[in-house]
Amino acid sequence: MITPVGDRPNKRKRRADEDKIQSESWCWLWNEHPETRGLFFACINETTPRNMSKKDQEILGSMRKMRGIVAGVSDSIGLIPRGRFHGVCAEAKTPTGVQSEAQKLFQNRVEEQGYYYFIYRTVEEFKSKMEWYLNQ
Repeated sequence: MITPVGDRPNKRKRRADEDKIQSESWCWLWNEHPETRGLFFACINETTPRNMSKKDQEILGSMRKMRGIVAGVSDSIGLIPRGRFHGVCAEAKTPTGVQSEAQKLFQNRVEEQGYYYFIYRTVEEFKSKMEWYLNQ
């Protein structure tokens, strides 16, 4: 059984809160829906660490772009077709979090291509939306 990351001190509390929601949601899906294993995964698309020098941040940013990092990509993607949808994209947000313009553009583009995209702010909301999706 997979267990989520626990509370941990973090200077960037909102990011830590988002990470916790995402971790607990992913662990629930892994444990309750083993048929999704390997098909629903996180997209690590974060900014460069602030404790790096400016030059190292620029180098890391360039390397990520050369490897295909794209701004706005959802936190998780599921290659699990259901009903009229080709797959699912899920974006974790805190109760007060908002989408960036790049995230809104990504959402519009994947929805136009026939993917189900949703934002969730709690683990319960993730469970509800994923159960709905998986039952299509």
